[in-house]
Amino acid sequence: MLHDIQTVIGRRYPLVELLLAPCQVQGDAAPAQIAEAIERVNLRDDVDVIIVARGGGSAEDLWCFNEEIVARAIFASRIPVISAVGHETDVTIADYVADLRAPTPSAAAELCVPDIAELSAQLASYRNALISQTTARLAEASAELRFLRHRLDRAAPDLNRLYQRVDELGRRIGDATRAALRLHTAHLDGLRQRLSALSPAQTLARGYAVVENPKRQSVVRRVEDAAVGDALRLVLVDGVIGSTVETVSPRE
Repeated sequence: MLHDIQTVIGRRYPLVELLLAPCQVQGDAAPAQIAEAIERVNLRDDVDVIIVARGGGSAEDLWCFNEEIVARAIFASRIPVISAVGHETDVTIADYVADLRAPTPSAAAELCVPDIAELSAQLASYRNALISQTTARLAEASAELRFLRHRLDRAAPDLNRLYQRVDELGRRIGDATRAALRLHTAHLDGLRQRLSALSPAQTLARGYAVVENPKRQSVVRRVEDAAVGDALRLVLVDGVIGSTVETVSPRE
């Protein structure tokens, strides 16, 4: 379940940081732990949305999400809550209290973040629109200059200074328009490069790896995320390497 959420968010919008609030999601202690986890996350000021999720199971397995303490914690949350409990056919009281219900944890992840590919396409659309509008304005300015030149030609043959002024204005308009176009184009290209550089695939291609701990169903970010003897998965750009932890040495 956690891996599915990480995979979907990493693919759609890798700029997002995930925060895991672990708790039991089955058994007598589960309701209080779920409520406490929601309350604990609400104490932070850097969380935009909460996903309350677990995999499928029997009605008894999911019953903790029908408990009053869980419903009240979700209702009292100042942070929007998406309920993604069980499969699409499973319905709990948490689904009715939450701000939004998702049929699966993966669907909840898709609802949380935009698609980076769509954002890139939107940036390209803005760039094309900017170029089109700038070109149109330049054409209008050129037409106006030609009109003024025609009037000057009809007015008098000795207005050379006005001709020079018109030519100067034409050059200034052209230079200013092209400079603005280059500036906006560079800005859009920079945004596209930043989005591309933050792609997980690009990061892996630079020689980095994602270390996963299947036993804990989490990504290893700190030494406490792994213990001696744990079997780890090193996800590289072209495959996966399995390894076993022999020593754990915290940095002093």
